[in-house]
Amino acid sequence: MSVILKPVVLLAALLAAVAFESTLPATINNDVLPHLDKIIHFLVFGLVAWLLASAMAAHHRLFESGFLVVFISLVLVALLGVADEWIQSFTPSRHAEVGDVLADIAGGFVFLLVYLRMKHHFF
Repeated sequence: MSVILKPVVLLAALLAAVAFESTLPATINNDVLPHLDKIIHFLVFGLVAWLLASAMAAHHRLFESGFLVVFISLVLVALLGVADEWIQSFTPSRHAEVGDVLADIAGGFVFLLVYLRMKHHFF
């Protein structure tokens, strides 16, 4: 599998899983760990941002600029987070939360900072 295809395939699978999960009744129990849903949003959308950046950086020389990759990835993560909450608003027993979108954006931002640091360090 090519270097370009790996992050794209993983990203597509992750986004499909997120979209599918958004249509199901809520399964996260915040009683076990307070704000567990926000932690999961942070981690999942951080991974989405990382895969977006990896796919863009491997796909075209236009995306060699770290700033452009981070900016586009962060905008897409924010839009995907809003879309995820919008889907949940139509699901019985689920509701949309601004806090989840903020957790998505924060996760994307932190993971992209790590991505840039690792890219700069290793390449």
